Amino acid sequence: MKAEKKGGKTNNSKVVKVPCSICGIDMDCPESMLSAEGHFCARCTDLLAEGYEPEELKMDKKSLARHFARCDEVAEEMLDIAFYGYWKKVQEQGMEHYNYEALAKMFFIQGASSMLGLLISTGMPPPFLDDLEEAIREGKKKMGEGKK
Repeated sequence: MKAEKKGGKTNNSKVVKVPCSICGIDMDCPESMLSAEGHFCARCTDLLAEGYEPEELKMDKKSLARHFARCDEVAEEMLDIAFYGYWKKVQEQGMEHYNYEALAKMFFIQGASSMLGLLISTGMPPPFLDDLEEAIREGKKKMGEGKK
């Protein structure tokens, strides 16, 4: 029995997990599309449309190593923009107003906040923050450090 089509989509089409042909991330693919030559996830499809080459989007170990190697360079550039502004505030107030733990916490929060903002700006759904908060609360409960 043939599946009926409505609006270009088939009803009752079974969906299977397949790796994206470019980045390798698992994605849902209708069984009827399995004979296609390539399967591209939404992320890769969008980035290809923006002009990226498939080689730039690969997520294998070799490709990731190339990107991670640049992280130090980019972090140094971010240091010039972000760190020195906060450090200037610390110096203006004087080191005697801070203990090392408080200073480390302040800089950790700024770094983590920047990282999460970057993830959201690159496509991480903002509700992920809610999921992350819930996971942290659950982790604290399991560790016996949850707030009461």
